Amino acid sequence: MPPGAELVVVLSGAFGQVGEVRSTSDAQVPLPFLITTEDTSALTVRAALFSGGAQIWLTAEVPVPEGADNVDLGALALLRHVPLGFASSMKCGDRLIDVGFAGETARLRIGGRVIELAPVEAASGAKYGDGAGNGFWSRGNRATVTLDGVDLAECLPVITPTLPLVARGNEPGWVVTLAHEGVVYSGQDGTKREAPLPAGAEVDGATVFDTGEGLAVSVTDQLCRDTMTGMPHPYTVGLTLDGQALSGCGGAPADLLAGVWKLVDLPGLTVPEGVEPTFEVAGDFMSGASGCNRYMGGLALSGEGLSLQPGGMSMMACEEPLMQFEAAFVERLGRVSGFDIDEAGQLILLVDGAPGAVFAR
Repeated sequence: MPPGAELVVVLSGAFGQVGEVRSTSDAQVPLPFLITTEDTSALTVRAALFSGGAQIWLTAEVPVPEGADNVDLGALALLRHVPLGFASSMKCGDRLIDVGFAGETARLRIGGRVIELAPVEAASGAKYGDGAGNGFWSRGNRATVTLDGVDLAECLPVITPTLPLVARGNEPGWVVTLAHEGVVYSGQDGTKREAPLPAGAEVDGATVFDTGEGLAVSVTDQLCRDTMTGMPHPYTVGLTLDGQALSGCGGAPADLLAGVWKLVDLPGLTVPEGVEPTFEVAGDFMSGASGCNRYMGGLALSGEGLSLQPGGMSMMACEEPLMQFEAAFVERLGRVSGFDIDEAGQLILLVDGAPGAVFAR
């Protein structure tokens, strides 16, 4: 491992992260870690190694059985990270940013906004800016991001697994899977190809995996909507099979939903002053603040859409106008039938095909 590599271990439950440890040393693998939690439900753990803020190795997600007993996970095998588009993700306080590099320039993504940055002279580290109040200054595994002249909280690298990646296309139908074990293509006509996973090459902003056997897959870290259902996916994928060019979408739509969102618009309803409803998604669970109380429930994604099932709520009593808003907000969530992401990176929950609620990260 390179000097100064940082180990990050994250412990997660049904409602998101419940523990984390970070350690930096010049020791070589295997690296010991100890992580504790009060959560005795079934959990998962994942670890990654970072160098210069970039993820270089990571483990698969490892299950931790429920119960209060201590658990020895043994040795966790690391796999080399395969970046797709933006090389690194970092958390700056409550803001999640992605950063990528092409030649001497850097690209910063916050929500749906992408900012192109040029090198700037610095006494230490690698610094980039656009001369308009936006910048990225990397110093090892820590960075400072400036957005519209304001410095965000210190940025720390976060674990971002990319493989396996499943992509699909229509007319003709096809499915391709990129995994550490290899590339597998299946066509609607029964054609099947398998090949080892080649190293990715950056071409015009895309990561291209060329097997050299008539099959090449191009992945762009750009939102894609399925041509039949309109369902959004994280990646735009191109496929070349024996000279025939095909297009499709890749990644799990659920990855676009995950995280914490705050309400910015509820069409047809006025949000009471000082109230900040939220929508929080972790796996198949949702929760959030509804105005006076907190709500929780489940969600289900299908190939055609999204459905929410608001369940339990806390039982605080507030003034009647706020209680009426809360009831209308929760009722609106129960009628959601789909979702989309707009150009600004905002989440749009759809009701009968129209925006029913708009949230920002």
